[in-house]
Order: sequence, then C-alpha cells, then structure tokens
Amino acid sequence: MFDLKAHHKIDVDQIDKIEVGMTRYTYDKLAYLEPKTGLEAKFSMPFTVAWTLVHPHVSLDTFTDAAVKQPQVLNLVRRTTNYIHDEIERKWKLGSRPVHVRLRMKDGTTLERQVDISKGNPEVALTPDELHHKFEDCARFALSPENTRAALQGLRNIASLKSIRELTAVLAGADPGAKDLRERVVELAP
Repeated sequence: MFDLKAHHKIDVDQIDKIEVGMTRYTYDKLAYLEPKTGLEAKFSMPFTVAWTLVHPHVSLDTFTDAAVKQPQVLNLVRRTTNYIHDEIERKWKLGSRPVHVRLRMKDGTTLERQVDISKGNPEVALTPDELHHKFEDCARFALSPENTRAALQGLRNIASLKSIRELTAVLAGADPGAKDLRERVVELAP
C-alpha cells in the first residue's frame, strides 16, 4: 500500500471499493473482516489495508482497541473484499505471501499493485532507519528512552563490544545505577 500511495495521490474518500487478492493460506489466516479488537486487527487484511491508506505508518499502536474504531478506517474496512487470487495461488511458494490490491475509485479509475515479497523479508529488507524505528516502537514498552538509545548503539556496534553483558544489561532495563554499562556501550558509537 505504501508504494501505491507513493505513486498516486489517493483521496480515501474517493475510494469506492477495495479488493485484496491473496493465497488461500493468507485468506484463511487473516480471518477477521471487520475486527472489533486490536488483537483481531492483527489478523485482518481489510483493517491493515484501510489503516495504511489513512495513516502514514503502521506501528504497535495500530493494533489497539481504540484504533479499530476510527471512523475513516472503519469506513474503508467495510468497503474491502478479500478473495483468493487464482494466479497468486498457482505461483505461490512457501515463505512469501503475495498480495494484489485493487482500489476502485468513484470516478471509475482503478489503481492496483501486487507485492510478491513483503517488506521485512531478506529479499526486501528494512532499511537501517526503518529497523531503528521498528526497534524503538517495540522497545518503548519495556525500556526507558535512555536504555533504548543505548541498546540501539550497542546493537549497531555489537561486533566491537568487549562483552555482550554490556548490551544485555541495557536490554534488561538496567537502572540508572548501572549507568557505567550504558556509557561503555555508547562510547562505541562512531
């Protein structure tokens, strides 16, 4: 969806229908057509597509009970149809999960994009910046901002660490009394 958004100025209010073609495997796993909870949203292709059309990024906050109730997202969810895409099903190999998205606009135009290998797989790796943001998004639930920054530095320079204990202490959320450990990790920063 992000690639489609990058190439077209999409006014979500002008989307008439969204059609999402996928493998049977994906179709069976993403069973929630209109999720009622954040947990259900994690298993909902219509929700994920709708969210991505409305918002600039996906994070852990995307999959909350409050997020599934956003009117603009819910409106798009209700206009989304999942189907088993015959060609994708025939060509599918274990590992990748191709998806074909078609947006039918109210003015009659159609925008579509097929993704054969999703972002985050080795073939379409996250950029260092994307990985950094993803780590921060996850770490904020367990680490202080200071520990998160120190952990990122330690991970970037893991080969230079004298001992992995320095990094594990930071990842374990070492308290301010363990400041010397964080400083040794940060000292390795280029």
